[in-house]
Amino acid sequence: MGIAAPTLLRRFAAHLSRLFGPRPTVATMEQLAAQLAAHAMFVSQKCTTEYLRLRAGVSWEALCRDPVFGDGYERSRWAAYVRSLGDVAEVCETVFRADGRSFAAIEATVPAAAEAALALYPDPKGDPSLPEAADEMRLRLARRRAEPPRSLRRIGTGSAKRIMALLPFDERLQAADLDYMANNLSFSLGQVHERLRAELDADALLQD
Repeated sequence: MGIAAPTLLRRFAAHLSRLFGPRPTVATMEQLAAQLAAHAMFVSQKCTTEYLRLRAGVSWEALCRDPVFGDGYERSRWAAYVRSLGDVAEVCETVFRADGRSFAAIEATVPAAAEAALALYPDPKGDPSLPEAADEMRLRLARRRAEPPRSLRRIGTGSAKRIMALLPFDERLQAADLDYMANNLSFSLGQVHERLRAELDADALLQD
């Protein structure tokens, strides 16, 4: 079966970008895992620490000294990293799909790299939930792969409520700030999308 014209055009544009644009820096599974982890940490940091500091205002330092809040904060940061990693991995697959890469090659590469990225930052509280988190992320990516690629806005909106529920703040504040969180997530994932487009060496990472 021939490749559809839009896919050919996307591949041609991607090849031109590789020829005349910045040289991709992510060409191995280890580099991909490290980059997914870095991007997920960036997203989760903006959606937990920055948000909580903004919401707490001048009470931030006092809250951090509270052991109950501190414990909830540490757990929410790791859980938000896991959720953000799934979003970043989905964005990564979206970049590869837009480049016309086969589902088989994507499935053989991105979930394994995301699982390795998950292991780079284990739960600081020692919760032995890493295998469960990895399995959930693989299932999530498989479900998304069976559908048309989602917009970054839809990805961000889908994760906003889950991440808000992780934070050690009153549920009334979470409901009031849900739109803020969705916008923050969508904007951050947009930045990640553009960086991945420039960083990924699809020819080296994927074997079609």
